[in-house]
Amino acid sequence: MRRFPLFLLFLFIFQFTAAAQTTVSPANNFAIDSAQNILGCPTDSGQIRISSIQFEGNKITQEKILRAELDLKEGEQLNSADLRKRLAANQLRLYNLQLFHWVRYIALCENGKLNLIFALQERWYVWPVPIFSLADRNFNAWLYHHDWRRIDYGVHLLVRNFRGLNETIRMNVQHGFNRKYELFYIKPAANRSKLGATFGASLYRSHALDYTTQFNQPVTLRQNNEYPIQRMYVSAGLLYRPDVQRQTTLSLAYNWQQISEDAFNLNLSYFLSRQKRQFVEINLVHTRNYRNTFSYPLSGSFFQVAFSQRFYGNKSGNASTSLRLRYSRYLSLTRNLFYSISLEGKSTLSRRLAYADNQVLGFGSVVVRGYQLYVVGGQQFGLFKQGLSRTLLPQREIVLDFIKSPKFNRIPLAIYVNAFTDAGYARDEFYAAENSFANRLLMSAGIGLHLVTYYDKVVTLEYTLTKTGQTGFFITTGIPF
Repeated sequence: MRRFPLFLLFLFIFQFTAAAQTTVSPANNFAIDSAQNILGCPTDSGQIRISSIQFEGNKITQEKILRAELDLKEGEQLNSADLRKRLAANQLRLYNLQLFHWVRYIALCENGKLNLIFALQERWYVWPVPIFSLADRNFNAWLYHHDWRRIDYGVHLLVRNFRGLNETIRMNVQHGFNRKYELFYIKPAANRSKLGATFGASLYRSHALDYTTQFNQPVTLRQNNEYPIQRMYVSAGLLYRPDVQRQTTLSLAYNWQQISEDAFNLNLSYFLSRQKRQFVEINLVHTRNYRNTFSYPLSGSFFQVAFSQRFYGNKSGNASTSLRLRYSRYLSLTRNLFYSISLEGKSTLSRRLAYADNQVLGFGSVVVRGYQLYVVGGQQFGLFKQGLSRTLLPQREIVLDFIKSPKFNRIPLAIYVNAFTDAGYARDEFYAAENSFANRLLMSAGIGLHLVTYYDKVVTLEYTLTKTGQTGFFITTGIPF
């Protein structure tokens, strides 16, 4: 344990030193074919006019969706010296719609005119997936308790690119330990106004409720014949999306929540001395996503700011205001070496927060790695992450000849080894007595493997060492930074 500060200091110095090196052009680590065809086009600084833009392979995707993402149009004059850079940027815009396995372009120049063709391979868009999942926060928490009763089952339906308009429909019908009925719909802009819409509805009932915290771990109430927690909400919103990299969403949601009498008696602060509550919530979220690829970024930046305001009805709670910020930067240091840094924070202002709303670190993806088995409450939190990744296996394709469909017969795979350090802090004024990890700095370091594969899936295998000397091996999914 005495060696941990030295080990942590070494990783911080090593990673910041690497980040100070001269950066190079970002590598195309995904299925964006860098060997494009530019035929007959000048390489000097002359002007060239776009005569036509065509698309091939979009059997489902409507052409207006593709054209809306481009910053190129017919009749536009381009500097031929910048041609390859502009084409690569627009190729990336189309790929980051996450509707295609790959995007390629062919540029044909003749007599000062450019004929441009984007070739696409569409993905499979309809996914009815059986639900057989763990009711705990994550796999590591379930493994710790090893309770087979905490299982959910049902059907999850995801429809991407509905009607060829990049619309998304998501439905859940789930039974078992947690019962859930949900419908969500997102319609991005497909017109000059750049306005889209969102809608969501959810009904959730569970036979278990984490009603309090002891030793920084949730304590669960289980009731076989009753639901300790029930939640229902309906939301609708407007979405302003100029392009795939920028988006602003304004939504309004109505929420109704209720706990059982036993849960109420066990923790009077869960809903601030109330058994049920209802509130209206206004959310405003602005995102700027300039990462080279959205699924596993190696260069670029990400910024998001979110504002939330709650108003409670029937005096069932205290009004609250929340502001959340996140910024990530990704640097390509060499062809196979990449550095990332991420800062995230949130502050909630209220006369007093209910225990149910006092959740920050350890809930969802907001976690200091190494502390996955713990939860930390608070009204404010800050989270710092950095990592240094090296390519272990460059992008490869596993070809399955026995499958004829091009939507399934090529499985991409890339593997990176990653060294990282995390630090997090949660400030809690209300429940610190049972929340000993609050109001103190949590730190960890570790090493892991990141597997990037089919349909933007990322699997991480990580070994961590925390500030308190605890070690652990964790399996997670999604981008870890």
